[in-house]
Amino acid sequence: MSREVRDRVRAEQVRQEERLRLIVQQLFDDSGRFVAVYGGPLRQLLVEYVMCVHGLMLSSRTRVRKAQIIKELAIPIATALDPERLRPWYALGNLRALREASRIITSTHSDQRDESEEPTENRLLSSTSRASRHSARQ
Repeated sequence: MSREVRDRVRAEQVRQEERLRLIVQQLFDDSGRFVAVYGGPLRQLLVEYVMCVHGLMLSSRTRVRKAQIIKELAIPIATALDPERLRPWYALGNLRALREASRIITSTHSDQRDESEEPTENRLLSSTSRASRHSARQ
């Protein structure tokens, strides 16, 4: 890939990351209005969801890890909020969706995968060079 293409791809990544940050910020800022519409466990889940994604965006996790967690949360949250699924025969699936979303949110509290933002190749190269320096000293 040419340098020009890499620069354009990187600029698009930065733009999309900023869009996501702004969407999460607006979700956080407006959560009081839309969460009040729901009741019971769904309301609690939505509060936890909003706090989770807001915290993710503020965390030192890599962009990739943030996106992975948000993607993991998307399906159970969308399932729980789908108005078609309010019918009684969807109760078990809705309960599973609530539990899955709650599990993912809880896992972020203890997620110790806060990595630096440098690309994997750079981390591998730097760890290899550290190992070679260490063995050269011995």
